Amino acid sequence: LFYETLNDSMYAQYLHLQKRPERHLLGNHYFENLKTVLLGALYFQEEETYGQYKKLFTAEIREQILPDGVHYERSLMYHKIILEDCMRVAKAVYKKDSGLYQKLYGTMQKMTNALWSLEQGMGHTLLFNDAGDNVARPLICLMEALEKEFAICPDAALKRSFPDAGYYCLEEGGIKIVMDAGQIAPDYMPGHSHCDGLSFELARQGRPVFVNSGTGQYQGRLRPWFRSTAAHNTIVVDEEEQSECWGEHRTGRRIKDVSGGCKGRWIYGRLTTCTGKRIGRAIGLKGNTVCIKDRAMGQVKAYFHLAPEYVYSLQEQRIAVKEADQGRTVCELYVPDTDQVTVYTEGDICSYAPEFGRVEKIQVLELAWNQTEEEHKIRIKFTI
Repeated sequence: LFYETLNDSMYAQYLHLQKRPERHLLGNHYFENLKTVLLGALYFQEEETYGQYKKLFTAEIREQILPDGVHYERSLMYHKIILEDCMRVAKAVYKKDSGLYQKLYGTMQKMTNALWSLEQGMGHTLLFNDAGDNVARPLICLMEALEKEFAICPDAALKRSFPDAGYYCLEEGGIKIVMDAGQIAPDYMPGHSHCDGLSFELARQGRPVFVNSGTGQYQGRLRPWFRSTAAHNTIVVDEEEQSECWGEHRTGRRIKDVSGGCKGRWIYGRLTTCTGKRIGRAIGLKGNTVCIKDRAMGQVKAYFHLAPEYVYSLQEQRIAVKEADQGRTVCELYVPDTDQVTVYTEGDICSYAPEFGRVEKIQVLELAWNQTEEEHKIRIKFTI
């Protein structure tokens, strides 16, 4: 009786989902719908429905997984969710549909390569766009399941460039940097986008040092802050946002003319904000030294958000990053003498959400200057 009741309930929901797919939302929502109906058609042995939804599902894979292997919403949290969805379907169709299994196998390999290249060595889910650590499964869990269930391992050669998603990496001497120099989101679906163009995250020895602020919540007072430009390790020009993010999941005018790349020891990007401000940034890594070069016209502010384990120590233009518990200096920032230096230790600007539903307080450095045509340079030298 229990299983009969359970099956009746499942079948009712299966039919309802076919009538009410989330096509008004698209993206990961619609992908979940298609996955669920496809698995339901297998379970209830409805071949006609299976064939119909197989076509829709494979079409959505082509739409949502970019050629470089990154999910098109450009959030590694959603990338991991979609990868797990593919794993579940592949496991279900392994003995029943070899054609779909092979397509999924190739997709999973490509997504695995991208995820590993971007996130290994960073110590957490990268906080570009809507993301956090406690929604999708951790990187290591996915890697173990992929190897055990499908014999899929990431390629040994790590990729540095993901031009379709707009992510670029540098790694040397235990330091890893990932920079966002890509479009904000799919043109027709920017609900999970942030003003994080040309922002970066940096980790050393697998521990995050400079982090974007995260997401924390989809509703609530801090939602606009977490999507704002100043909530990310990037620059603000003339107090204007890069894009018009409003409401919980809306974006109006947005960045354009976005480009990026990597060459030698450098990664770089350019964009035009929604108000027409042109911004360029290049980040270099050699040994234990990071160099950041910014180009913009106007009143510029650059932000550097520290992970919770670190604090700033400020003496005139000498800016040190120290371990919060032991007080050891981790790195020093060298900035132009003309920069106005501010360290924030309280207020909304210090809000950091490594997970959904969890907001911590961190320290944030703000550098302000009036920039003309000259390039603005910052050096970060690691000491331990």
